[in-house]
Parts: sequence; structure tokens; C-alpha cells
Amino acid sequence: DPALLGRADGPEQRGLGAISLEGLGVLRRFRQQLTIPVVTSRGAARLGIWVPSLGAYAVSKASTFGRRGGDPKRAKDLLYLHDLMEAGPEVVNRIESDLAEIGRDLSAAPHIRYAINALSLALDGGLRRLLPQAAEMLAEREPGLTMHRAEADVEGHLSDLLQLLQEHAD
Repeated sequence: DPALLGRADGPEQRGLGAISLEGLGVLRRFRQQLTIPVVTSRGAARLGIWVPSLGAYAVSKASTFGRRGGDPKRAKDLLYLHDLMEAGPEVVNRIESDLAEIGRDLSAAPHIRYAINALSLALDGGLRRLLPQAAEMLAEREPGLTMHRAEADVEGHLSDLLQLLQEHAD
């Protein structure tokens, strides 16, 4: 809803802002149901919830990270993308199959191209300054990891994601 975007004016929301999420439809259209156990007053039950597919999340995050407020948030989004690609072959294979499905949808394919362009800016363009910041966050999280190795790791995993995106662009 466009009325919900922009800067909040109320005193309890001063400084709160929002960005328009490019490709929100991709998150809604490409989703999966997860069943989680819950405890209710009547005992244990299983609840089905819908979440975006990993591929849709990657497309959305790659498309929007550059418009987030401030470099630390942008770098953290790149670290999230790194984490997806570092999660192992099962996760990467799932992202790849999700991207294949998204790429077949003509209305969603432009979002993959937008994600490619945005991620390319982080790897080879005007947003490359974010890589050392993402690497610093990774090095802080993983003791013993040098900054040089952390930056290579972040760049390598983001390059792998960019390659997957390119393979599934129309």
C-alpha cells in the first residue's frame, strides 16, 4: 500500500521509514508451506505457514539491498545472501530450482534481471564498497577468519549467486 511507504510522522514512530519492496509479488507467488509444531491449550498441534521460497527470497534480497538505509544494513543484506549460498549443496540446489521456476514465469523474470543488475553493482560497480563491510561482519562472527579470507569468501559466494541468477534470466 503506497500510503504505508515513506516516513512515519507520529511521535511514537519518528524516524521509522520503509522502502518499496521491488518484486513483492515474487515473494507472494513463489512460496512454500512449512508445517511447524505448536503447543496450544488443547495440546500439541501442527500449524501450516507459508513462507517465500529460498529462490524468491534471494531475488528479493538481491533486488532491494542497495536501497536499504545506510551501508551497514546493505552490507548485512549481502551477508545474508552469502549465508544462503554457504548453507550447503541442498540449499543451493533448492535456490537453483526455485530460480528455474521463477525464470519460467514471464511476469517474474524481470525481477531476476533486476537482482542481477543490483548484485553486479556490489561485485563490480558502485556498491563494491559494501564487500569489506560484509566481510568484517563475517570475520566478527567467525573467530580466526582473516579479513582477506572473509572478503574472498563473501565475494565468492555472491559471485556464485550472480551466476545462478544469470543462468535463469530470460
